[in-house]
Amino acid sequence: MFDRIKFSVLASTLIFTSFVVRAQDVEIKKTFDQQKNISTIQLPATRVAYEQGKYHRLDLSLTYSFKGTTPPVETQPIDLELVSVVKARRLNTDLYVEFLIDGKPVHFGSNRSAIRNPVPGRLWMGERMLFSIPYQDLVKFSAAKTLAIRFGDTTFQLNDNHLTLLRKFVSSCRGRHSVGALRPNTQLIRFRKKSVASQREGGRPRSDAPTIY
Repeated sequence: MFDRIKFSVLASTLIFTSFVVRAQDVEIKKTFDQQKNISTIQLPATRVAYEQGKYHRLDLSLTYSFKGTTPPVETQPIDLELVSVVKARRLNTDLYVEFLIDGKPVHFGSNRSAIRNPVPGRLWMGERMLFSIPYQDLVKFSAAKTLAIRFGDTTFQLNDNHLTLLRKFVSSCRGRHSVGALRPNTQLIRFRKKSVASQREGGRPRSDAPTIY
């Protein structure tokens, strides 16, 4: 009987954590809802820390949505979500969260909500924090040599895989990028080269000659 209960608890725990993967296994997702005409670029829930101090785990995800298929020139704030599980029966309502960019602390306001029984069989609490991060600040995140998240007296260090994902996500959200995969077009490149050559020879380039960015 005990073995069955133990197996049931383990299975429930595996189901709860199966949607979170390691940073090196994550891929940026890009989707388009034709009915709503909304594109979404997402960094799925990614494991940042596991069994560190009083925290069982910490996961991070990013989401950016916009109308159409091409990100606007002026990128809007991006949703950054942190989901933590603390090995305690209550959450710290006074918890102060900071992002450390090359050691420099930066604070953003967030919407916080509790998650009850995040791990079946454990008297622990989970918490979801949703931040609205200005795009330029996220660029600073991705350009940092070191990046960490500090929960009170506990600091979670992001590794090189996390920083690589952040840079890919930031690049995908730039206004000049399309939601679809970017692939070089050799024909367009040839047209551009001919246009430049004609300018050097004193001729005028075609008005419909494409520009390669």
